Amino acid sequence: MKTIRTALFLSLLAFGFLSMNFKDGNHSTMAKGGILVIPFHPSMYFNSNDQFICQANNITPAELSSRIRAGVCGSMLDKLYGNYPSDTISSSGGSKIRSDVDRLYGIANYGLEEKPILAYYNKVMPGTKGEKSIFNFNNKKNEPEYLNPAKPNLKKHRYYKVSFKDTATYRNIIGKYGVSYVLFIDHFEMETSFKDCVEMHNNVSKRDLYVHYTLLDDKGKFKDGGVVCLTYQSSSNNVQELLKGTLPDLAGMILQEIKPNLK
Repeated sequence: MKTIRTALFLSLLAFGFLSMNFKDGNHSTMAKGGILVIPFHPSMYFNSNDQFICQANNITPAELSSRIRAGVCGSMLDKLYGNYPSDTISSSGGSKIRSDVDRLYGIANYGLEEKPILAYYNKVMPGTKGEKSIFNFNNKKNEPEYLNPAKPNLKKHRYYKVSFKDTATYRNIIGKYGVSYVLFIDHFEMETSFKDCVEMHNNVSKRDLYVHYTLLDDKGKFKDGGVVCLTYQSSSNNVQELLKGTLPDLAGMILQEIKPNLK
């Protein structure tokens, strides 16, 4: 089963579309306590210096954005799997009927707030000094795996928080799916920096990836929200390596934060 889910996740990253594609009038329902994951709106995407990744992988910026959008959502579903009933909805793929996710985008309001950043710190090896893992797990085997973590320079970040004034429409849409919560991925941003021209020539870069999220209940009431960050240091612009090395950990941080608000 784990192998099947891993293959599904890699397919999401490779082809750049979401695993489920519910259309109006063709949806499924979940048990109470379920979570509906909403991918970020295509316009809520920022990526500096993405030309390096696009050139190395022979893809367009739009294709890169699509892969990241699908990857964030797919990683979140993968982390939720086995713990909470979860699913997603996506655009209707050209149907004349406006999809539920597009209707949600149409009534969504985004507000900026200052929030502390949740990010991975360097692990502390036994008997050494240094930063502790921000999760501080008692059981080390439960600690998430991650690649090349680093403490971000910023302690706070401007966070995009989503809300819905048109709660009647929101409830009408969400009520179809029988879930208790909606996890809205609000915004994605990636900042790439090079120490000097030599590192730029050798593709040695530092990338700070930020994912903004808001957890709402089925009535549209705010439950939790914030921004998570992971710094990825690499000498490769391979998009597959980048997504596999960052998105699962970012999704794990979001899950760790929203768990106390899932009753």
